[in-house]
Amino acid sequence: MLDVIPLGIAAAITPTLIALQILVVSGPRWGKRAAAVFLGNALAFVIVASLLLLGLAQLPDAGTGRHDASYPVIRIIVAVILLATAIFFLMPHPMMLAKSKAALQGVEGKAKPWQFAVLAFYFSISDFSTFAVMAPALHDVTISSADLLVQCFFIALFLVLALMATWVPPAIRVLLGSRAEGVLSPIYSFVLNRQFQILAAMCAIFGIYLLITVFSG
Repeated sequence: MLDVIPLGIAAAITPTLIALQILVVSGPRWGKRAAAVFLGNALAFVIVASLLLLGLAQLPDAGTGRHDASYPVIRIIVAVILLATAIFFLMPHPMMLAKSKAALQGVEGKAKPWQFAVLAFYFSISDFSTFAVMAPALHDVTISSADLLVQCFFIALFLVLALMATWVPPAIRVLLGSRAEGVLSPIYSFVLNRQFQILAAMCAIFGIYLLITVFSG
């Protein structure tokens, strides 16, 4: 179940969410807005994780502590999806990038927290690569013959890691105060302008990682 750690980190790499939360914590009245972004992100992840767990729990290997044919099948399918996604994002997509930037920059003037929550939910639920890596991570948990409390701990650990995009920027703001802008501003610019390259790198690295875990196991 330790696979939930690298895959949880992979699930957290959603550039639009990172940029959105940095934008929020760098502005006025950031507390409620940042909480709304986090809750929108968390709601999307909990919904998808719950559906995946319900489905994976029906597989024959659930609770056996042993891998069967579903283990390599799930990992190879997800790896192929991630590698195909990496190739897609390595190609130039100026229109998509412009729309993504416009969605983020247009939210700056919004005053209501629920609007930030909706946008965070949308960014979360539309990032297919993030949810792709959830399947093998949660499959490892459902396979395990460990006690329910242990399984719940690893599910919680995965979610904490997967939600880093929306809890790390507020944590930096709390720790550094007004100095946080000097740290977060260059990160925001980099993530906003290189979001597709970041996604391509994440998908390629973790696609290869999943294939390695299949053929080295």
